[in-house]
Amino acid sequence: MMWGGAFPEPLTFSLRALRVLTARAADFDVVHDNQGLGYGMLGVRRLGLPLVTSIHHPISVDKRIDLASVGRLTRLSRRRWYGFVRMQARVARRLARPSGAFAASGSPGAEPLITVSESSKRDICRDFRVPPERVRIIPLGVDTRVFRPREAARVPGRIIAVASADSAMKGVATLLRAVGKLATDRDVHLVIVGKPAPTTERLAAQLSLGDRITFTHGLDDEAFAALLASAETAVVPSLYEGFSLPAVEHMASGTPLVASRAGALPEVTGDAAVLVTPSDDEELAAVLRRLHDSPAERAALGGCALDRVRARFAWAAVAEATAEQYRDAIGPTC
Repeated sequence: MMWGGAFPEPLTFSLRALRVLTARAADFDVVHDNQGLGYGMLGVRRLGLPLVTSIHHPISVDKRIDLASVGRLTRLSRRRWYGFVRMQARVARRLARPSGAFAASGSPGAEPLITVSESSKRDICRDFRVPPERVRIIPLGVDTRVFRPREAARVPGRIIAVASADSAMKGVATLLRAVGKLATDRDVHLVIVGKPAPTTERLAAQLSLGDRITFTHGLDDEAFAALLASAETAVVPSLYEGFSLPAVEHMASGTPLVASRAGALPEVTGDAAVLVTPSDDEELAAVLRRLHDSPAERAALGGCALDRVRARFAWAAVAEATAEQYRDAIGPTC
């Protein structure tokens, strides 16, 4: 399947997991599927094991954005790669139905799907046709012992962004164009945590960013957290995010954040970020210029960000909510 351009890993991993769990079903109290959503997960339920399922956001959204950004010939191969999305939708609908004793009793059940934001919940219900009452929201958490402000002074003019995958959805091209405009009259340097795609490298060269941009990846947690806390400004320029853990990590670092008004980003950041129109490099450049020139606004944003993370995204509270979901799934014997 991979030789033909497909992506079989969600299916094949679920089948391998089912094979292992069939032989060791008595060893586990609960299974948590982290967005694999392969057909093998349906077999896990038939083993009688309680199953908790997380869907960060439906990959159908990535598919739409990705296909809209490529040419006709490339679109054909990308459609084949995204073939697993149909399976994930079917599995999500099946898993959203009450199972076991809950189904027999007519109870709504204690194994709802977990997602990370209201925005993702709406997208899951729309694209995967899952009933809203079967989706529970538990946000992602951040370890504030690792991601925190540092005593060292921030690097003047440093702008940071994290691109876990350099795809159209992450908005890296918009960020490069905005920094290209800003660099004409401000002394700034962009650091992108992530491996650039060839198209990104070509765009950086076309914009003559040269020594104004650095790509880095493979950092351990401490180095990564220190880098986030070293910047004067952080940017999440995505066209869509189901949550955006990097946004919360920037906020936990006390770094002033600029984010797209897209997906769950407004919900996650609240008043702790400046929101801009997705794909609008002019607006992004103007906001970055304003923050570059205003230490007071940067300090205010950083303070709001820290308060929001401590109130909503501290890891202990998120972990407890997830553990409670495990208890509900296991039932009264837990």
